[in-house]
Amino acid sequence: MRRAAILLAVLALLAGCASRRLVRHGQVNEDALETVRRGLVALRGLGFTTPVPVLALSRDGLGAVVKEEIEQSYAPGDIEHAEGVYTRLGLLPPGTKLRPALEGLYQQEGA
Repeated sequence: MRRAAILLAVLALLAGCASRRLVRHGQVNEDALETVRRGLVALRGLGFTTPVPVLALSRDGLGAVVKEEIEQSYAPGDIEHAEGVYTRLGLLPPGTKLRPALEGLYQQEGA
């Protein structure tokens, strides 16, 4: 349920750049949101079983949600372990911190 809410929030933010803006003056445009919901149902082939809350987030608010989601998605030490493995495999340049890179990537997707 939490991932669905975050997915819907991110999609809502992304769709906010479209001609039918989802967020105007800090308020969610319910008509445009319904278009996103219908599109998600068609894309996934699954209907929503419960209403998914939608929030209009500021950039700082989105950053806080992203940080919280990363904290809940990874066990303590997992990101740092992956960082070391990726560096040894040459997938990350030495000294690159994976946590801020993930946070930045997820924030850009939602902005």
